[in-house]
Amino acid sequence: MGVDFGSLIVELETLVESSKEDFDGEFWSSYDGYVKTYNRLLKDLQSLGFFKGMKLLESVPFSEQSFDSGYTKAEKAKLREVTNESQVLLRKVRLLLSPPSETK
Repeated sequence: MGVDFGSLIVELETLVESSKEDFDGEFWSSYDGYVKTYNRLLKDLQSLGFFKGMKLLESVPFSEQSFDSGYTKAEKAKLREVTNESQVLLRKVRLLLSPPSETK
């Protein structure tokens, strides 16, 4: 089954907005799901031949995860990383879709 590029872009846009809102709202627990979503979207794009040089995001190591109250600096930083990397990926995808500019 092939990758639906239109759905992929919509999902990437949703990831960008949702991760930014959760970071701003300090909803740190979302980071793990966002890492998985980002990596899946990047793999789908790479299967289409794009962005082969971009690396998947790594999860926060088990030893740096919080299991009681609050979240660690590493978990907070991971949500920021997902937000930033998703924005970069979305900009790159939009550049792919933009028509070439005319040169004079």
